[in-house]
Amino acid sequence: MNRKERNKMELVSGSDVYRLIRKSMKDKGYDTSVEEVKEVINSYVDIIYTCLLNGIRVTIPNLGEFFRDIKKGRKEGYYNVPNSRDEHTKFDKNMQWHKEYMPKAPDFGKIDFIEYPRIKKQFKEDTLGKV
Repeated sequence: MNRKERNKMELVSGSDVYRLIRKSMKDKGYDTSVEEVKEVINSYVDIIYTCLLNGIRVTIPNLGEFFRDIKKGRKEGYYNVPNSRDEHTKFDKNMQWHKEYMPKAPDFGKIDFIEYPRIKKQFKEDTLGKV
């Protein structure tokens, strides 16, 4: 799925998530405010991010796990580069290209998420023929 397709999908925003969690907790008999729910979620996000920075996997119960993947940086050498990058023009088939030397770029981390196999299987069964 590309970005255009993703942007056409409906979105549940962060504030919607906080309200939905508060409503779910209220239905279960807990009295919490949206601010309290927001602080818990933000704390969880901070914990996940800190763990990922330190190379520690983090699970989300009944869903999957986050982990840090290492991506290799660019190799040192000459690369074909479009002139549109310097001129800030639209990318098209008639643009001019030139060779440019680029130094080695360092390796970097990427956040990945893997869902549990049972969740993946259940989601496939629930959406089979419905998308």
